Order: sequence, then structure tokens, then C-alpha cells
Amino acid sequence: WHCRRCPSRGGMEAAGAEKVKEVLLTLPCDDAVEWEAVASVLRGVTSAEGLDDALTHFARADPDREQVHGRPCTFFADHSKAGASGRFDMDAFLEHGLPLMVAVALEMPQLFEATPLPVAAP
Repeated sequence: WHCRRCPSRGGMEAAGAEKVKEVLLTLPCDDAVEWEAVASVLRGVTSAEGLDDALTHFARADPDREQVHGRPCTFFADHSKAGASGRFDMDAFLEHGLPLMVAVALEMPQLFEATPLPVAAP
């Protein structure tokens, strides 16, 4: 997700100003081609390994990151092994939480249609 300054909403101030600037969050669903690429990755998230793969994919694709680590994300696969997640019920997360999160993410175009998302920035 990217941010852009919003001068029409009073976001750009003179150099040295103390005021917090308003930044609008630009969601991937704001661009049909970008959204289809994101949605395609999200539809493939059905397991701990699939979630790790999606996180790795999105981290490597983010042009705003100064440094992208070359190693893939293995957090969810590592923690889905028996006993690795402590008291956290990884099985319940993978069965119920993950599908819900993916479903909500796939609804992003409808949830945020024509809705500017301001973010406070220094």
C-alpha cells in the first residue's frame, strides 16, 4: 500500500512547519491491474505456507521499501508445527482466522470504494 501527499486537503505545508501533514493511503484496489495481481495472490492463501508465500511476495514487490530482505517469510509455517506456537491455537487461526482475513481483504474494493483514507504523517 502506498501513501501520497494530499495538497488539496491542506496536507502540504511550508518548509519547517510544525503541522502534521495529511497523507492519503492509496490502496491496491484503486488500480484495476494492481488489484487483480493482489487478489490473485490472496486467493492462493489457504495454508500457513501460502500465507508465508504471500507475505514474501508482497514484501518483495513493495517499491517503497528501502531494503528488501532476500530470505522468504517462514513465520507461519514455522509456528504451525506441533507445539511451536505455544498457547496460540494455530490450527484454529488457519481454519477460521486466515480464511476470514483473506475474505475481508478480497472485499477491499467494495469496503473502501470512493473512500479517501487519511493517515497522519510528520
